[in-house]
Formats: sequence, structure tokens, C-alpha cells
Amino acid sequence: MKIVAPRRWRPAGLLCVGLLLGGLDGALAQAPAPIDPWPDLARDLFQGRAIANDDFVVLEAPVRAEDAAIVPMTLRLKAAGLRRATLVVDQNPMPMAATFTFGETAGVTFISTRARVNSYTNVHAVGESGDGALHAQVKFVKAAGGCSAPGAETPQIALQGDERADRLTGVVVELPDDRRLGDLAVRDDRGLDLRRG
Repeated sequence: MKIVAPRRWRPAGLLCVGLLLGGLDGALAQAPAPIDPWPDLARDLFQGRAIANDDFVVLEAPVRAEDAAIVPMTLRLKAAGLRRATLVVDQNPMPMAATFTFGETAGVTFISTRARVNSYTNVHAVGESGDGALHAQVKFVKAAGGCSAPGAETPQIALQGDERADRLTGVVVELPDDRRLGDLAVRDDRGLDLRRG
């Protein structure tokens, strides 16, 4: 037995399907393009100075994070004389993850830490040389929910992590707000851990 819709319903059904598809097409065409926050962040954090994209600072970060609350980030400082390195997670509610300021004799060439990542985002590592020139590298990291995830550390461990910054040789670590250092490693060009001292 074959069921056939009455002829008077066929044009109305086709009209409804056409309107639905037409409405969806219009909605998809009007979807706004995602906004890149980096130009505004660079202007605010670095006072609009020019930033060269080169290999003076090399950023190592996973393409896809296993845990968005503790995403490993490594900065390799290739240029001698860098006096500051800044880690910026573009899509985080507080994008500046940390700024590391080096003394003239610090000799830091390697920084490894962990950062929270809120959503799929670019992460920028920006180094400032002694003459004030800015050098950056960017990596895209796929992670979500890291800023809302509970911290894995106890308050005692978090305080211990902040005290480690005081023992760094010639390095000042500036963390915005109440952020913790997490697993921080800072080494000089000989590979010596500068936290021991």
C-alpha cells in the first residue's frame, strides 16, 4: 500500500522547506567572523610598539592540550640580552599569563611553566631585548575550560610555588592577580637551574 500526500499539500510543503533552507542560508551567511584579540592586546600590553615575528623567542606548546588547566608552555630564549619575556594566552579572560624580567647577568635561556587555557586560542611569547625591540612567536593551542577548572594544588603548595620566585637568580617573575607559578623551570645557557641558589 502506497501513501501519497494530497496534491494540495505538496506545493505548501515545498514552500515550507524552501523557506527553512533559505532562512538557514541567510543565518549562516550573517554569522560574524571570530574577532582576533591580538592587535588590541599587543597595543595594550606593549604600548603599540612594533613586534617582529622571528625566532629570538621560541615557544613550545602542545597543539592539543591533555588538561586545559595545566597546559605546558616552554620559552627558549635564543637571543642574548633579552631582558623580559611575556606569555600571552589570547582568548583567556586575563590574557597575560606571566612576565619574566631578567637581570643583566641572569643568562636565562629556558623557561618552562604551565598555564590555564580557556578556549581554542593563539598563545604569544614576546621577548624584549635590551634596546627595547620586541620579538614574538605564536602557537595555536586547542584546549577548553582551563580557566574554570579547579586548581590541582592545595593552598600550601600554591604559596610554596610563589616563594620559589624569590630564590631565582636575577629573575623577577610578575604574575597578574592571584596566579600561581605551577611547575616553573628557569635555566641559564649552561643548563643550570636558576631556582637553586
